[in-house]
Amino acid sequence: MPPLGLAYVAGVLEKDGHDVAILDCVLKGIDERALERQVAASRPDIVGITGTTRTRYEQFRAARASKRALAGVPAVSADHTSPSPVAT
Repeated sequence: MPPLGLAYVAGVLEKDGHDVAILDCVLKGIDERALERQVAASRPDIVGITGTTRTRYEQFRAARASKRALAGVPAVSADHTSPSPVAT
């Protein structure tokens, strides 16, 4: 499933005049080190991270990679969704 939540946020930010880029690491096969390089190269003002319960550890790694690349840039994570809320 595409990251629709990020797409909605991106749409609002773009409408407000901000430059936005969405990088789907799973779809593009980007690992933690490659993400770190991408964040360092693009120098964003903020990094938004989203995922599911199943991918929560990847989300944690993405946040750490973002902080290593640019320590002063906030890395914000949306709540992860789960098809099994009782099990989480």
